[in-house]
Amino acid sequence: MLDLSCGLSSSYEEQYNPIGSAIDNHTGSDYNMSLIKTWVQYCQKEHQYCNTKVSSRTLPLLPTRVIEIETDGRARITETKGMQAEYLTLSYCWGHGKRLLCTRGSGLYELFKQKLPLDDTIPKTFRDALRVTEALGYRYLWIDALCIIQDDPEDVGKEMAKMGDIYRHSTLTICAANGSDTDAGLFCKRDARSSKSCNIRVTQKRDGKCLRTCVSIQPCATLPDSVLETRGWILQEEVLSGRLLFFKPGIVQWACLMTYACETAPCMATLWDQEEALEQMIYETNDAMRLMVRLPDMFNKRPALSCETERNDHFDVWYDMVAAYSRRALSVDSDKLLAVAGLASLMGKHYDLTYVTGLWKEDLQVGLCWEVTSRNDMFRKDGSRSITENFPDYLAPTWSWASAHGMCVEFFKPYLDRLPEEGIQIVDVEVSYLPGALTTFGYIKFAKLSICTRIRRIFLAPLPVNPKRVVYPAVDKETKPLVVDAFQTPTRSYIGSVSLDSVKVNEDVTKQYQAGRIVEKVSSPMESTTNEAVCTYQLSSDGYEAWCVPCLVHKDNKGNRQMILLVLTPINAERREYRRIGIMDVDDEACDMFMTGEDVHEDREIIHIL
Repeated sequence: MLDLSCGLSSSYEEQYNPIGSAIDNHTGSDYNMSLIKTWVQYCQKEHQYCNTKVSSRTLPLLPTRVIEIETDGRARITETKGMQAEYLTLSYCWGHGKRLLCTRGSGLYELFKQKLPLDDTIPKTFRDALRVTEALGYRYLWIDALCIIQDDPEDVGKEMAKMGDIYRHSTLTICAANGSDTDAGLFCKRDARSSKSCNIRVTQKRDGKCLRTCVSIQPCATLPDSVLETRGWILQEEVLSGRLLFFKPGIVQWACLMTYACETAPCMATLWDQEEALEQMIYETNDAMRLMVRLPDMFNKRPALSCETERNDHFDVWYDMVAAYSRRALSVDSDKLLAVAGLASLMGKHYDLTYVTGLWKEDLQVGLCWEVTSRNDMFRKDGSRSITENFPDYLAPTWSWASAHGMCVEFFKPYLDRLPEEGIQIVDVEVSYLPGALTTFGYIKFAKLSICTRIRRIFLAPLPVNPKRVVYPAVDKETKPLVVDAFQTPTRSYIGSVSLDSVKVNEDVTKQYQAGRIVEKVSSPMESTTNEAVCTYQLSSDGYEAWCVPCLVHKDNKGNRQMILLVLTPINAERREYRRIGIMDVDDEACDMFMTGEDVHEDREIIHIL
């Protein structure tokens, strides 16, 4: 590949051997450090979106503690006490690698304040990150395991609440993507000739003048995927960071808000101008989320809502992010809300929103409409960053996506930008947190959602019902379906499919239905509104009893309605308390049966979902 617009510094071009060199045979070489310096300097100078500083003279406030690299190469933990300076952050996963946590009880905190060991006591990834920090000319590095006192709940809670700002104001985040654990380190050996471009200076004479340019011949190489892309904790670190430096197997890669670069294509020509950057970022989930939390003023410059009935699409960006996050790995399921607390904190602050157990009170009617699509095969493959795994059994209320343990979720977002026209009315949301909870975005003690709605009784039965009909893509023999059929009462006629929230509920439905069976009934043309014989399916005996409420109804451009219903079972009938077990959507023809009928409570009533 030829590139005539190479934007590398002249100092880098002059010192680099175009055909590769033995001293550049690993990703942590001096040549790479020089290249990375060039990327940082160019980005700081040319990319205004990547900078969070108020002005070029303003330095960011350092986190509470950082690792300070002294002039003699030694390192120690420093309490910053309001100091301002540029600093780097590290994004990594423990995996099965060596663990080193800063704790008071072990005495390590006091020891690390004097001197941080740089031998095999410290994980290799940490040592390499310190080397990169020093080589790039920076003095401070933030690593969560060492800069947060892990056995002090108060300190952990306070620092977790600052996580968003820590990564957002970092000059550069070093991403340890070379291996699956902290023993892998950042660097690896490789053949420099297969990872570097060949820069050739070309001089042309024209009209008596010498024209000089640089031709960059780039090797064709496929960039390896990052192991970090599958890790739950890493998502918010990637989103919050303005500049990302990936150390991958055999190659170093750069990513910022405005461009991408790597060793094989090192030129940092800006991909788009400011307006184009804004438009492009909206279409990628992580980029759109990054724009919302890092540059809220730019995100708000998009066309304003034309009326009060339109929805703000920053909620949909959150739902897309949650769906992507649910497919990532978490070794400790109770970290599910904690690992996105930094994103939630910034989004709530920037847009004056109320965060409730992974959702937003201002868009709760839509946020409740999530479904389990499949099991998360990555579940529990990530190494824990926590000092202990003795977590509470209760994680989130059943109406929150965070309650779906080890499952991937998606949201039923309305296809129109308008607010739902009908559905439940949110009366109150009550959330209490555990004493000493890490943050108000983390561990929950209890939550209750009170809604005003009509409620209807239905029966559930396991598949299959009608082998000819199309069911959800996730339903097949290999994935063990979490979808059952719903029947109305008292006719026991088939309504549609319910996507269940857990394996346990699916097992309960199957056990209770063992005595039941499905019968097929062929209606005559006289009974059919279309004058054609049609098949309906009826439940011959009672199945698993459940209740459903119409959460929202919205219309498409043709006026056709779609209703999304929450499926519930009672916890305490006297107190009108229920728990969610699934979700169902029905088309225009079936909407009316859930608004009126013998088994519908005609008057709206207040119920509570726990």
